[in-house]
Amino acid sequence: MNGRKKLHSFDIIAMTQHSRFNYVPMSCAILTFVLHTAIIFNGEFIWDDRAAVLSNPDVLGQRSLLDLVSYNFWGQDMALEISHKSWRPATVISLRLSHNLYGAKASGFHFDNIFIHAIITYCYAVLCFQLTTNYMGEMICSFHCWAF
Repeated sequence: MNGRKKLHSFDIIAMTQHSRFNYVPMSCAILTFVLHTAIIFNGEFIWDDRAAVLSNPDVLGQRSLLDLVSYNFWGQDMALEISHKSWRPATVISLRLSHNLYGAKASGFHFDNIFIHAIITYCYAVLCFQLTTNYMGEMICSFHCWAF
């Protein structure tokens, strides 16, 4: 066979899907980021941001990271009866990192949130690509992630 590998029809399909695999998820992530950039420059802290970010001792770095197991998302002691037991350590850690990087500037928090959202959109589009066999199913799944 002169050392050349025979190309089967399923190999061509795999190559076609591979190019879509790179193009669609990244396009969805970039589109997600671009469509939300106005929030970075025009957004402020609103409503519950004051309690969750600006006055939360966990976000402000006034407690150790080990204390996250004892306090809810709002910085209240989980043992208190008034605590609604909303425990979101990954969110609090990301807010703390944003606070360390940007201080109390809302634009920095919004940038980080949109960037994380774009990464999740990319991952979701990759998952949709792996779960669906047609291009339209992939696009619908990808659109769902950044539209909602």
